Amino acid sequence: MIWGEFMENKRKSYLISVLFSLIVTLFMILTMSTNMLKGLDYAIYDNFYEKENSFSQNIVIVGIDAETLSTIGEYSSWDKRKLYAEAINNINEYNPSVIGVDVLFTGTSYETSDQMLVDAVKNKNNVVLATEIGFVDEVVDGVHQKVMKIDRPYDALYEAAGESNLGFVNTSSDKDGILRRATLNATYDGVSYSSFGEQIYKKYAIANDLDYSGYKTNSKYLINYNGKPEQGYQVIPFSRVLSKEFDTSCIEDSIVLIGFYATGNAYNKDNPDEYYTTISHNVKMFGVEIHANIINNIYNDSFVNNANVVIQYIFNIIFICAIIFVITRLKFLYSTIVAFGAILFEFILGIILYNANVFYPTTSL
Repeated sequence: MIWGEFMENKRKSYLISVLFSLIVTLFMILTMSTNMLKGLDYAIYDNFYEKENSFSQNIVIVGIDAETLSTIGEYSSWDKRKLYAEAINNINEYNPSVIGVDVLFTGTSYETSDQMLVDAVKNKNNVVLATEIGFVDEVVDGVHQKVMKIDRPYDALYEAAGESNLGFVNTSSDKDGILRRATLNATYDGVSYSSFGEQIYKKYAIANDLDYSGYKTNSKYLINYNGKPEQGYQVIPFSRVLSKEFDTSCIEDSIVLIGFYATGNAYNKDNPDEYYTTISHNVKMFGVEIHANIINNIYNDSFVNNANVVIQYIFNIIFICAIIFVITRLKFLYSTIVAFGAILFEFILGIILYNANVFYPTTSL
């Protein structure tokens, strides 16, 4: 009788374990497939995984900073194309590999400065210019369709640069307002478009006989930020480049990025080119510095890749079911220890994989 009761209780405990495991598994599938807990993964990634990394010394930023605006005046008062032409020519005197200009030059003004910028870009064929890609609703043959539109440089400048010297600068923050990912290239209607960072690195690789095999089309890569905003890269004020009063030793064979480096920049006060990032939720990073991080990731092949989705599903389900099955058959103290041990294991696994440039989200996909 006692043996029969023992076996009956054991069978009930086994069934409860199986049932509980099944319920939790179904809940896991629901949360992972619907991203219900995506915010928790973001918090873990930003606060525990993200760290400062090594960076390339051959990336230099020429910043339109507070000193520049104080010296030259409000950005709206500039003869912009003339000044950018002068800056490009001055930088090119010291033989950089590539100059990337993170500014849109749309709309011809038919002024002398238009031609000055064209001549500066044509001079050494090492200048990459910014474009923006967007989609608009249009009626094509009576059908509403999403049609891609590209904001390119004005005609003469576009012809001088050519497609191989253009790259899109579009960025896309996550729902929590944090910029975590970069799209390096995209294909639309069979035509491939490179991002600003990828186009710059391709030209740098060609100039320095480096191999570049490229990244997957239309894929987003987690940016491995090398440091906090305004830390790491050498920054030269734009005004000093114009006056030729800057350290020229860092320019030769380097990548030089020109862009806005002042908070609430005067270029677009309603939508300034600065973003919150995983490495700093309190201070925004300037767009040109984000491009520097992207180029640095390409240079060092250090983007963080998401773990394979199928492997995540299989591992998470097996792991959680095994843990639940064990803890439901132990006393409270031991089951608590096992549960905390499992959480610690997942956390340590995440750190190990992150250090191998793989992001393993534990609660979502």
